[in-house]
Amino acid sequence: AGADWAINILGVGVLTPYAGWAASGMPLRPEGTWILAGFGLLFGALYPLTQLYQFEEDETRGDRTLARLLGIGPSLGVSLAAAVLAFAAFGRGLELAGPTRQARWALAMAGVLWVLVLAVWLATHRRLTGEEHKRGMYRALTAWAVTDAAVVLAFAI
Repeated sequence: AGADWAINILGVGVLTPYAGWAASGMPLRPEGTWILAGFGLLFGALYPLTQLYQFEEDETRGDRTLARLLGIGPSLGVSLAAAVLAFAAFGRGLELAGPTRQARWALAMAGVLWVLVLAVWLATHRRLTGEEHKRGMYRALTAWAVTDAAVVLAFAI
């Protein structure tokens, strides 16, 4: 438990976007490194959330997942911390790129969405069913999609 989290942060969160960047032929500038770090951290925020809705099922089977190791509340706390760090990395990349007001706004709105999704989930997690945790995961996936668009807009403006 936990090794899968680290592998996914690096493999899916960092190396997958890097592969796309490398395929573009564009050099990886310092702001790009911060973007990749941000997506790694953001995947670190998302991954534990994918385990929460099946927490009881995993417990019954004896599966050793990160969420089971930490518990639901601490998993949400780790996700919130990773999301905050992800947006700090995006923000640093944006500062290096020379931000516009619109770029800052796009990134800030995506960050606020993540905080809202995770803070509400964290505040209510004790009374949620597996199905409600699943809906929380889908809200986080929506926040991820908004973040993808915000990062593209922020760095393309």
